[in-house]
Amino acid sequence: MSAPADRLAAALADRYRIERELGAGGMATVYLAADLKHDRKVAIKVLKPELAAVLGAERFVVEIKTTAALSHPHILPLFDSGEAAGFLFYVMPYIEGETIREKLNRETQFGIEEALRITTEVADALDYAHRHGVIHRDIKPENILLHDGRPMVMDFGIALAVSAAAGGRMTETGLSLGTPHYMSPEQATADKQITARSDIYSLASVLYEMLAGEPPHSGGSAQAIIMKIIAEKAQPVTELRRSVPPNVAAALEKALEKVPADRFESASEFARALGDQHFVTALTPGASRAHGRRTVPTALFAAVALLLAALAAAGWLRSPSVPERAVARFTIDAGEMTRGIDVSPDGRNVLYVPSSTGMRLRKLDGDSAEFVPMRSPNARISPDGQWLLGVLPSGDLVIEPLRGGASRVLTQVNPNAAAIWGLDGFVYFALDGGLARIPADGGTVDTLAVSDTSRGRIVPMDALPDGRTLVVTLARAGVASISLMDVARRTTTPLFTAQRVQYVRYAPAGYLIYNDLNRILARTFDPRRRNAGEESITLAEGPPTRVLGFGIGGTTLAFTPIGGGPGTLVVADRSGGVRQLPNLPPGEYNVPRVSPDGRRFVVYRDDGGRGADLWVYEMPSGPLTQLTHTRDVVNRVLTWTPDGSRVVYTRSTRPRDVLWRRSDGTGEEEVLLERDGVTLARIAPDGRRVLYSSADGALRSASPNAPNGDQVVYRSGGSPYMYPSPDGRLVASQMLGTPPQIFVQSITGSGRRVQVSVRSGLDVKWSSNSRKLYFVDGTALMEATLDVGGDVRATLRRLPFYDRAGATYDVFPDDERFVMTRVTNESAVRFGEVTVIANFDVFLSPLARGAK
Repeated sequence: MSAPADRLAAALADRYRIERELGAGGMATVYLAADLKHDRKVAIKVLKPELAAVLGAERFVVEIKTTAALSHPHILPLFDSGEAAGFLFYVMPYIEGETIREKLNRETQFGIEEALRITTEVADALDYAHRHGVIHRDIKPENILLHDGRPMVMDFGIALAVSAAAGGRMTETGLSLGTPHYMSPEQATADKQITARSDIYSLASVLYEMLAGEPPHSGGSAQAIIMKIIAEKAQPVTELRRSVPPNVAAALEKALEKVPADRFESASEFARALGDQHFVTALTPGASRAHGRRTVPTALFAAVALLLAALAAAGWLRSPSVPERAVARFTIDAGEMTRGIDVSPDGRNVLYVPSSTGMRLRKLDGDSAEFVPMRSPNARISPDGQWLLGVLPSGDLVIEPLRGGASRVLTQVNPNAAAIWGLDGFVYFALDGGLARIPADGGTVDTLAVSDTSRGRIVPMDALPDGRTLVVTLARAGVASISLMDVARRTTTPLFTAQRVQYVRYAPAGYLIYNDLNRILARTFDPRRRNAGEESITLAEGPPTRVLGFGIGGTTLAFTPIGGGPGTLVVADRSGGVRQLPNLPPGEYNVPRVSPDGRRFVVYRDDGGRGADLWVYEMPSGPLTQLTHTRDVVNRVLTWTPDGSRVVYTRSTRPRDVLWRRSDGTGEEEVLLERDGVTLARIAPDGRRVLYSSADGALRSASPNAPNGDQVVYRSGGSPYMYPSPDGRLVASQMLGTPPQIFVQSITGSGRRVQVSVRSGLDVKWSSNSRKLYFVDGTALMEATLDVGGDVRATLRRLPFYDRAGATYDVFPDDERFVMTRVTNESAVRFGEVTVIANFDVFLSPLARGAK
């Protein structure tokens, strides 16, 4: 366990034995423990330190006791609460089961009868609590546990207890009471008078999602969601699921009314309407429309000011109205795993690089991400916030305007080389294990240091404000010395050592922020005296064995797990069965590709950060045999030849040719195509032609080893990712956007181009008979059954066994089995998400006090 968990365990040792962490959320961390007195398993929820810091322990305990007397079969009881070693905690029974959120992640939608039964039982619990004067205030799928199908409402009254204990100081925590998708309009506008009708609205939002597969209002940010809650009417649930009974749709419409007085008076009344086949809303459709025209613009005008205040109070919007030391923490859905991240110098924009869809720039006060054309996985924003610096997969070290424009190639480097902006007009970059620089406006490369095996390779990390000193790492044998380099004297001075460091940034408040694999840590640092403190503090911790990448701008910290995920390989079938494959050595596996006969697959394996190669696994139980031996980072496994004799792939180093080699490992690798920028390829059945897509958005046909004579087969309209079907009749395009979407069209370009995905689409695969298309939508693997009569039509189905963002997969020729990378993540920091903390330096105040 972590040091805080150890302190908690020691403080509670006379009553509870903490066994392990179960999970973490916005307000608390949950531990499984043994109740020593009663010999039973319990769950202990411990409030986050930043929240506990502003709560009075005595007041919190008094307030939470008001909910302890609640006794209802659908309310999870409260056993105990208190303060120990500075921690505020409360204790509940430990019950095996899953939350509605976990079931939604797995199945997307509930059966109608099941959803109505669950909602009715939760409504009964709410009605009981409301009659006892307790309002939940945070009803959401995560707070409803399903035990043998029976719902149990968790955290009853906790939000109220926290709010009452904190008084007017909730903004100091940066945490919100209520979750954006399920907030009532009065919660969203920070109304002080929250009644039972607010819980009814939230429960209706949960039912809506159980039926439709999505909440009533969605958006790219908390601000966008809340604006819709205030100003927009929810889409009728029957438009998303026609089988929903009319009375249920009518009850939902009434429960989701903007004005509390227009909703049901009680939760029991809502439940009765759900079961009454004759229930209809009081407003006729015409009256409803007239009502909307008359009131919404006025309400919206008045609500905007309230919304801004509410966002500030909730910690979602950084503005002058937020106290200077307020801490705001929230997440951005990147849609897939990311490869790089940075923050603009003013702290208002986050730059992140999804694995396959191109770079994104997200304004923190906006509701969408802007596509950035640069293809570097580790781009850095310039000190003036106007330019990007990055290394392209081709090895070009380039500078280009952040808002789009012509790029400028400075020089050629290793595609994996680190590069940073100096404050002296130079760009600094790693060169053959040493360090070099070049003027930002172009010029001659100046080598500052050469590789030295005794001290390790030099990696530039950041520039100090004096303009003449760099923060660098000297990496050797898995240990990094974080050091300073005097550019004029060309000498290095060590500060301290750490394991597996990939990121170091200087924070202007006087700290060095760095990662140690999956943790982000901070130390005090005096740039004038050039010394660092002895103690460090952990700011964030990510998934085990993964790199937690981060960026800093002003007092904004953004971080995300970088690259693929740790884990293993499994084979899943349509029934939901999952079998872990045996005889797999430790390592990170990614991008499996099944052979045409289904007896083998090739997979990318990184065996601990020392490089990556391709390996071949023999079904059903191994062995795993190494195919390539370059220890180069293989950029992409492309395909097998139709007879299974060869594997086609590319590497990240130049030349960026398309290569192939025999799948049994014999012979040498050979050049298949001398082409740069190939993203996907398929070999024609006769082996005489190669279909490949490239960065310019064209699908071309070429002859192996032919220097020219390529023919354009299809143009996507801008997407570099095109997937021709095995029978050669169709092509699927992954169109870059926010979010990315999948389109299908005849490869001849005839007929309409039809959008197949609904919410988003990545990582496309075809079935062997070209009748089905598979793609990833967030944490779902979708199967689209295609009807190719005239225009393409698709019927979507969610497959039951894929539930982890970032897992890569392939389909066996029988279209019944799937090989997948099973990503493990026991951390609250999720793959596919970017976490942002505004005013993060507030967390560092204990470190600063210790340094004085």
